[in-house]
Amino acid sequence: MPKSTQSEREVCLRWLLYACRTWILHKDNPGTETNSSLIFQETNRDVLKKMAHFHNLEPLLHDLVKSQKLVEEELPEGLKEKWEEAYFSTVIRNTEILELLSQLLVECKKKNIRIIVLKGPSVIADIYGDIGLRPMADLDVLCRKQDLLALRDIAYSLGYTKSGQPYLHQLDFYHEKFDTLIELHFNLFHFVKNKKLFLQMVWEEKTELSFENLSFPVLPLEHRIVFELAHCRFHRYNIALKHLLDFAARLLFLRNTIQKKKLLSLLSQSGLSEDFFLLSRTLKNLMDLPFPEYPELERPIKEADSFKNNLLDLSSSFGFTINRRTGAEFKQQEGMIKKLIFARKRLFPPLKALQATYNLSSPLKAVFFTPIHLGKLCGDFRKKIKADF
Repeated sequence: MPKSTQSEREVCLRWLLYACRTWILHKDNPGTETNSSLIFQETNRDVLKKMAHFHNLEPLLHDLVKSQKLVEEELPEGLKEKWEEAYFSTVIRNTEILELLSQLLVECKKKNIRIIVLKGPSVIADIYGDIGLRPMADLDVLCRKQDLLALRDIAYSLGYTKSGQPYLHQLDFYHEKFDTLIELHFNLFHFVKNKKLFLQMVWEEKTELSFENLSFPVLPLEHRIVFELAHCRFHRYNIALKHLLDFAARLLFLRNTIQKKKLLSLLSQSGLSEDFFLLSRTLKNLMDLPFPEYPELERPIKEADSFKNNLLDLSSSFGFTINRRTGAEFKQQEGMIKKLIFARKRLFPPLKALQATYNLSSPLKAVFFTPIHLGKLCGDFRKKIKADF
């Protein structure tokens, strides 16, 4: 099959954004009249098929067909069946992940370990209300550093095994049977400011959501928004459209529940006010959605246009090009001091994280194991560089 052109992908991206808008407006107000099918004739259907898969939007497109917001007769042959299959595959996979979450919660309760569920389950409960509409790849939880060893043992008991090196803010374990990770976030992303204050508020104000007869602790609503925004920035906005849809839908669906002053304060404390403005402004323009106004965060139009163009370029290329990240975060640090601080944190994770990763029995053993860890880290770094080139 011939390679797709950038212009073909841009047309398909616009169509997918319009489909997201259609779904959001229909979900927000079922009586909203839209018609996405008119745009099909302008798209390269093979490219559209790939992009819908890369951006994890196939279940949502199935839902649009099911609700007759996409006319079935207008669909290219095989797409309806592919999207339907993706929906039911997502039901199966998400059910497996939620079952792992249920077991994790039971074990944590037995050992009096506090965790907070991040990302996928909270987004499904907040926005989608259907286990098959929003694919989950991994299970993400927030925990305290002192609980990493106990959580490692619980993860092992649930069938997870160690996977990879500890990162600045998380430790991952892999479940071979279900081909999924559990990501134990013991800190916030490195660029987030005032982490201690953010986390203190989170543990004090955490709330609960329920879905599929499962109740689980989640971040307070405003913290959920800030965390998801930080997640987008961590990936430099080179992310699947499902994440942008999550962000946009949460702002719109929960607009009457969001405490504006609290959100603005959190954004300011975390150093993410500019990111929030740029992303919300861009999604509002691209999808023509009636977001709440935040005039306090206004930025120059030129800056917003540059961000929008970059986001469109990244989204249209997502899945088609390789994103080379080796050393990217280090290079992004402004000034030598920040680079050195980042390098130190990257090379020397908390001792509890080292203990959990290498199954060490004491912090002292973790200290003596540090040179071996550095050797393994350098080896992995060399492999990534070779893979990039």
